[in-house]
Amino acid sequence: MNTIPLIFNEKQIRRTILGGTEAPQDVQVPAAAVLLNHSGNQYRDQTLDNLQKNGFESIISIESSQDNYLIEDLSRRFPAVTFVLLHEEATLGEMINTAVAETSAPYFFVLRDSLKITAQLINPRFFGYPGQTGSLVVSPRLFSRDMRPLPIGYAPAIDRSRFTVRVSPEISEGGKTLYPYDFVGLYNRGKFMQLGGFDHTITAPYWQNLDFALRAWLWGEFITLSPRLQISYDTDPVEPDASANAAYQRFYLKNIAPVVKTGYGYIPGSAFFSYWQRSRAGFFTARRQFSEGRRWVEANRFRFTQDIHSLCAAWEREAE
Repeated sequence: MNTIPLIFNEKQIRRTILGGTEAPQDVQVPAAAVLLNHSGNQYRDQTLDNLQKNGFESIISIESSQDNYLIEDLSRRFPAVTFVLLHEEATLGEMINTAVAETSAPYFFVLRDSLKITAQLINPRFFGYPGQTGSLVVSPRLFSRDMRPLPIGYAPAIDRSRFTVRVSPEISEGGKTLYPYDFVGLYNRGKFMQLGGFDHTITAPYWQNLDFALRAWLWGEFITLSPRLQISYDTDPVEPDASANAAYQRFYLKNIAPVVKTGYGYIPGSAFFSYWQRSRAGFFTARRQFSEGRRWVEANRFRFTQDIHSLCAAWEREAE
C-alpha cells in the first residue's frame, strides 16, 4: 500500500500538454473549467465551444484516452483550450489534481464529459452572492438525462457506532452537503491545495471523493449547495461502489478513527484491535496500516478542528 500523501499533487502523472496557445476571449468568470473526459463524448466540439462561451478564465480538458490524432485536431481548432493527455491510468481525483496544477485561476469548476454543457452554465454574478465563494466546494443542482432530480444533499451520521451517510431532502441555497455528487462542483483552488487535494492512494471513486470532503469538514472547511447552478446529464452516471473495500480502510484511518482532544487530533493506540477486526486483514498487515494512519494523523494533528462524532452531533443539532 502506498504512503498516504502529505502534500498536494504528490504523485506526478506522466502526461503531454497540447493547446493553450491562445488566451481565452471575453473572460467573465474568475474560474477554470476542468473537463474530465473519462467515457468519451460524441459532442466534443459543441461542448468545448459552449465552455468558451461561458467566459471561463481557462479551460482544461483532461484526456484519459490515447487518441492523440483526435486531440491534436481539437487543439488546432480550440487553441485557447489546454488538453492534458495522460499516459497512465489515473483515478478521477488524480485527474482533478493534475488539472489544478495547470491553472492559476482562484476557482475551478469540475465537470464530467457525461454532462450537458451549455453556454449558460454559470452566471458571472454568481461570485457576488454572499457566502458561496467562501465554501471549499459549491455543489450544483444535478438532474438525470430525463430531468429527474438527483440526490445532491448528504449528511454524516453515526448509526450503532458506525459511520454512515444519509441522503438529505433539504436542497437550499447555501445549505450544507457532506460531499459533491460525482466530484462535480465549483472548487476554491487555494483551499483545495491547502487540504492536499485528492488522495491518489485511495483508488475507489466513492471513498476518494468522501475522503477529501470529510477531511475538509474535520479540518474546518465546508461544502455547500447552490440550486442557482443547474446541470443535467447526457448519459446517467453510474452509482459508485460504496462497499467497505480496501479503500475504505484507509478512509477509515484518516477520517473516522481520529479523535480530537485539547486542540489536536490523534488515533489512540487502543483503537488498533477494533481496526484489526474491521479490516479483516492479517495481524501484521493491519498493524502496518494502522501505524501509517497514526503517523499521517500525527503529522496533521493541529489541522483537526473536530472529529467525526462532534461533526455528526453538530449536523444533527442544526437539522432539528
